[in-house]
Amino acid sequence: MILSSAIVPTLSGNEVSPVDYFYIHTAFEAKIAETIRHKSTVVNISSTEKNDLMAFYFIALRPAIKVWFADEEGKVASRLIFLDKDEEYTYTKEVRDKLSSLVSEKGEAIYQIPIARQIGDGMKEDLQAGLYYRSDIASELRKNHSPLEGLSIFIDGSTEVKNKDILLSYYHQTISKVRLENLIQKEEMSNPFPKGTPKVGYIHVTHRTSGANTGIVGEVYVHDGRGIIYLFSLGRKMNAGDLSAVKEKISGFFTQNGMKVATKVKAMVFDTEEELVLNTLTLLPTIATVILHACEASSVKGLEKRFVEILTRHIHTTYEKDDTGRYVRLLTDSSMYNIPREVDAIVDLFLSRGVTEVSDELIRRVRHGVLGQLAPVISIDYGYMFERWDKHIKVKEESSIAYLSKELFGIKVLPEAPLDITLFNSRIAEMLYPVGVLLCSFMKVEERLQLTKILFDQANYVRVSPRDVLSSRSIVYSLLSRGLFEKGKVLIKDGYTNQTKPLVGGLLTEPAKGLHCGVVMYDFTAMYPTIVRQFNISPDTLLYRVNGLNDKGCELDASAGVPYSPKVVRQAISSHAEAPQDAICTASGSLFSSKEKGALPLIMETLHRRRRDAQEKIAEIDERIKELTKQHP
Repeated sequence: MILSSAIVPTLSGNEVSPVDYFYIHTAFEAKIAETIRHKSTVVNISSTEKNDLMAFYFIALRPAIKVWFADEEGKVASRLIFLDKDEEYTYTKEVRDKLSSLVSEKGEAIYQIPIARQIGDGMKEDLQAGLYYRSDIASELRKNHSPLEGLSIFIDGSTEVKNKDILLSYYHQTISKVRLENLIQKEEMSNPFPKGTPKVGYIHVTHRTSGANTGIVGEVYVHDGRGIIYLFSLGRKMNAGDLSAVKEKISGFFTQNGMKVATKVKAMVFDTEEELVLNTLTLLPTIATVILHACEASSVKGLEKRFVEILTRHIHTTYEKDDTGRYVRLLTDSSMYNIPREVDAIVDLFLSRGVTEVSDELIRRVRHGVLGQLAPVISIDYGYMFERWDKHIKVKEESSIAYLSKELFGIKVLPEAPLDITLFNSRIAEMLYPVGVLLCSFMKVEERLQLTKILFDQANYVRVSPRDVLSSRSIVYSLLSRGLFEKGKVLIKDGYTNQTKPLVGGLLTEPAKGLHCGVVMYDFTAMYPTIVRQFNISPDTLLYRVNGLNDKGCELDASAGVPYSPKVVRQAISSHAEAPQDAICTASGSLFSSKEKGALPLIMETLHRRRRDAQEKIAEIDERIKELTKQHP
């Protein structure tokens, strides 16, 4: 199962970590700045001198696609897809013609840009974002041209780097999601990714609601789905007796509600919130890949948001602006927020470039450097997933997971007090008990509805991340993109926007007002998919479309009895374009080829067949239930 993907820099076939890339990128910038400062036009980089080694590495960087996936055992693995030379920067004309023979030049624009900004363009973008304002290169950037223009780059004083356009800034990726999918699909043609099921865990984050430190993260509970509860606590000391009491109480609750789960509790205590949040985010990928949560405040995203807030406060309290407007570090050896040294080093690197302010973009860069190389953790709101797929189950306004599990799925005992106020209890066993209730409720709902199985089945079929399966739009685009790719074509987006060209061919008409007699209603099974299959409606079969027939003087004759029949439409179109005899004409003025089955009809046939098979199985189960009811009235 594909979990996530990203463009990463590689060196000699090995991935370069975000932290190492920061150092390599900064070293190359420093070399360019030094050349500009000395008003020289030649950048000479040594491949042997220690001071130039990082800059030399930057010249040798090449892009690759990193794909995280779950293997057959459910473990997270990753694969690097190394790109051909014509793919790592732009598709050549031959490749574009092979992929798509029917898109306009405007549509092809998204495939002509590199997968990442050229280094000079990346510097400009940083200047506009206030991340490069007071560096030695800033004056060149303000002249509205790349600082590499007019410069010659030599290795060891002899070998010139002629293709400066392949020097990319991996801070600034420009590859579209559609093109990224296409490149991954190309890899799958020869080396398919496994269809494993990743580990599923449950998370609950509590925030202190009293005292001086209101709002900070107090505890994080993670259940790995296999019987182990990880407790990350802020300053709450626990001994063996506490953990034994927790295990006994939660195990008793599970047993009382008919669930046999061997409960173990592993506790880790941290002295500061910073250590708690960062260590939790670091350890999560080793516990589970897909993390379910009951609300946004108790999610992985909530932890990441808290980390960003801590990082921002750290910068504001550890640095200050001098008379020139540069951020300089205060005379202190360590941060009051216990930020790790590697995080501190990344912050120093960026602030040394002369940033104007601590912007969201700066924090995003630092966050990526700290967490960017971890295996992906997919955080999913279980309550939203329940609503998304089970809207036919009507409940009262109290739609919490615990309430649903009690009313619908057999949880017998719930704590009388709401979950949040139990955090005031001094005993750890009493505090953790409601969390055990929530975990048990999660598992009861999942046991009954099997929502994650639906999630993973759809993700494996569409070949996208489970996170994207909750978006019907993403599923449709991914299916269509895959179907077109298998036919040697690609789904194109307009220019640099995220708006995909709408499919054409359908026509909806308003019914005639008045009293009608002898009205007959026909019900078609899967009407729209049937129309798509019958008329071969698909982006790759569209020949052309005549817009605004009436505006062009092709008034359709309503007196013909069937005013929008294919024959009438063909006659209207014929005065403007020559329609092939085997073309399929639609009432909207669109013409589709009938020579080859389109990608969309092929997808519809597959889905329709799977739907029919599922309905037959449901019917068999219904009959079996009726038989059992008769045998055991």
